[in-house]
Amino acid sequence: MTEQLVIDAARQYLGTPWQHQARKRGVAVDCIGLLVGAFTDAGYAIDDVTDYGRNPNPRRFLGHLARYFDRIGGKADATLVEHDRDAWEFARTGDVLVFSFVGRDTPQHVGICTGTKVLHTFQTAGKVAEHAMNMEWQRNLHSVWRLRAWRR
Repeated sequence: MTEQLVIDAARQYLGTPWQHQARKRGVAVDCIGLLVGAFTDAGYAIDDVTDYGRNPNPRRFLGHLARYFDRIGGKADATLVEHDRDAWEFARTGDVLVFSFVGRDTPQHVGICTGTKVLHTFQTAGKVAEHAMNMEWQRNLHSVWRLRAWRR
């Protein structure tokens, strides 16, 4: 199993409408639903959670990621809520990208790195989309996480 399997699985969700806490490819998903679905479809069992609000508790949010993923980069301590200023330079294909929109240290959104792009679903787009990681998205990047099974 490789990172590309996760990307291929995630791309099967492209165009699926966004809906908070939804979990069905082709019907509706949110960012966590896409993440869980793509990794699970690719053969990596990730436990699902649905007990979160639109602005999740940062420590719980990062704590759940830390069950399966390692934080990569300058602030590799998973318990830190603080953002990684240079997170994008550590990202590689298949990594989970965590974003903050309401304060730099308030992680609240995830996507999957597809090289120079991010694949995710969010309310503004209204669906699962893949687009370039331009400067605006890089500024909102909180941290980068890599599946523990891929650590080499």
